[in-house]
Amino acid sequence: MSYATKSKYMKTLTCYLGEVVAFVLLDFSSAFDTVDQYCLLSVLRDRFTVYDSALTWFRSYLSGRIQTFASEDDHIGPFNVNCSVFHGSVLEPIEFIAYIIDVLELFDRHGLSHHLFADDKQVYTCAAPVESNGCRQRLS
Repeated sequence: MSYATKSKYMKTLTCYLGEVVAFVLLDFSSAFDTVDQYCLLSVLRDRFTVYDSALTWFRSYLSGRIQTFASEDDHIGPFNVNCSVFHGSVLEPIEFIAYIIDVLELFDRHGLSHHLFADDKQVYTCAAPVESNGCRQRLS
């Protein structure tokens, strides 16, 4: 664990002396493999007002992809790919942010504090020890 990461955890935990802190770590490193392309296009259109030729370009960029699995002398496919985004693309971080932005609203709606860094999310809530069940319920 890096110094910056330890520092962030310690800041989070010491802000609530005398309280119970419920802490959940989320790793979205494989999230790009499961991005629903239709959902991503909807988020780009509805939340970020991407329309007309720009939306058509994104749709073209994401559609018509195939994948083949190969191992030694054997291969299976091709299969149509209707989820995920291109790994290593300059658009990958933008597409990822657009796709997960609603998660932040969900955290806020449930009164959860959070820290974000790249594909890692730290979600936490605190309460007095006698109210610890409330922490667990907010994180459920």
